[in-house]
Amino acid sequence: MSWKSTAIKKGKRARVSSPESFMVLLSYLVVMVMQIFLPAYLGTQMTYESQKLAFAAYASEWIPQSEPYKRSLRLFVERSNTPIVFTGLKMFPLTLSTFVSPMSREDFVFMICYTIAMTLEIFYPAFLGAELTRESEHLVFSAYCSDWISRPESFKRSLRLMVERAKKPAVITGLKMFRLSLATFTSIRSYTSALEWNNGKMRSKGNKG
Repeated sequence: MSWKSTAIKKGKRARVSSPESFMVLLSYLVVMVMQIFLPAYLGTQMTYESQKLAFAAYASEWIPQSEPYKRSLRLFVERSNTPIVFTGLKMFPLTLSTFVSPMSREDFVFMICYTIAMTLEIFYPAFLGAELTRESEHLVFSAYCSDWISRPESFKRSLRLMVERAKKPAVITGLKMFRLSLATFTSIRSYTSALEWNNGKMRSKGNKG
């Protein structure tokens, strides 16, 4: 295969990469929303259920109980008057109102930490996928440089098959929709950066209005 045909194939792959990038972005946004929404939903449910503790204690069979039990129940009711609220780094409550509220200073700090964590979660698989692809491209040369001349014919046939297979580099994919590579990582970061910039612009317009 000549270098011209290789370049043509690479050009075709580049042209069809936009739908793959869109699917990567869509999957990324869904996962990010779910990772933020679920803790906020569970925190809201915990706060909501904890508000029922005082009434549940009052509705229990406490009248025929002993005095120590009643004193303990009284302390329990006093404590349950303050609902249980989960917080993130003691800066913001994990509630649905936080999930839908405009970004404050605490939310901004949280989003920075969250973006760094998500970047690392995506970067490492992308980096390892790129390294695997790069190392697999060296297999043909490594097989050629091996001591295959003095080997038997069966070994040479197996080596020939391996070389034919190694001409196609190993690529790890996500759900068979996109490659785990540094190119995919940079495309995701460019999409998310554009969305964050647009979101900040819309919020600034809203605050001015």
